[in-house]
Amino acid sequence: MRLTRRQAIGVAIACGVLAALLSYAYLKRAAALKQPAAPTTATVVYSRVDAEPGTRVTPAMLGTRTVSIEQAPADAVKSPQEVAGWVAVTRISAGDIITRSNVRQPSAALGLAFLVPEGMRAVTVALDQVSGVAGLAKPGDHVDVIATFDLPQTNTTITRTVLQDVEVLAVGSQVVPAEAEQAEGAQPPQQGEGARPQQTKVEPTATLAVTPEEAEKLVLADSEGKIRLSLRRAGDHSYVQLPAAVNWNVIGYRPPPERTAVGPVPVQQAPGWYPAPTTAPPPTGAPGAGPSPGPPPVPSPMQARAPEKPPVEVYRGSQREVIVP
Repeated sequence: MRLTRRQAIGVAIACGVLAALLSYAYLKRAAALKQPAAPTTATVVYSRVDAEPGTRVTPAMLGTRTVSIEQAPADAVKSPQEVAGWVAVTRISAGDIITRSNVRQPSAALGLAFLVPEGMRAVTVALDQVSGVAGLAKPGDHVDVIATFDLPQTNTTITRTVLQDVEVLAVGSQVVPAEAEQAEGAQPPQQGEGARPQQTKVEPTATLAVTPEEAEKLVLADSEGKIRLSLRRAGDHSYVQLPAAVNWNVIGYRPPPERTAVGPVPVQQAPGWYPAPTTAPPPTGAPGAGPSPGPPPVPSPMQARAPEKPPVEVYRGSQREVIVP
């Protein structure tokens, strides 16, 4: 039986479709055979010890073990190095699986105490737009602390770098009510109709990471003088030996010291000279009286007053002392 042209075309199309279906089924089965089997176990990190909230996690506190895939939480930690140095935010018992919900990376959201490096202290100082580098210092930057001290006794001003390479932990602000600046006993303005709303004064602050010894220097410099921050270049941790800057050295002129008034030099009596007796001598011709001694001798000017010596001025550092011979 001979097929017509239309029948031959239909048979060819049917054979092509059948071949395509068979090829697709073969390739799908081959791909399924090549896929590995789904894992049935997982490696998780667990805690070896009990940890209270706020505890910093260390690798020695952690261990790994293999559990079934059903027992492993979706956010379970797979390696101890992933959470080394993180902080526990919930209580963790020994044997518990560590997840990313019960540990968190240290940040300002957890509190400044978790950002202070080991062995350091956080000290906050008040600044302004000038002393605080116009607010351009950011957490993580390193600065030098420069302090200026006034010595009114010697009319001297000294500026020196008290701390170098100090890390900035935080840059915050303190809000001071405007009425705090008013004189004591002054009445605050009434908030009536049309009155301006009460304004506040914002004082920027910087919190620095310092050692306990540096904390004492920083507090003393902030109390006795004016401090200013000097921003360092990123990555610069060098230490520079600097002498203190004195106002007279910068100006190039030091006025002469003021002369203090010296009191009169006491009269020194010559050796062998005595003042006149305070009791009157017995009358002349009295029984038992000897010859009249006559008037007491009058000392000469050279005997009455020794030659005066000029005072001596002694300088000890910035102090002046006058010594009278």
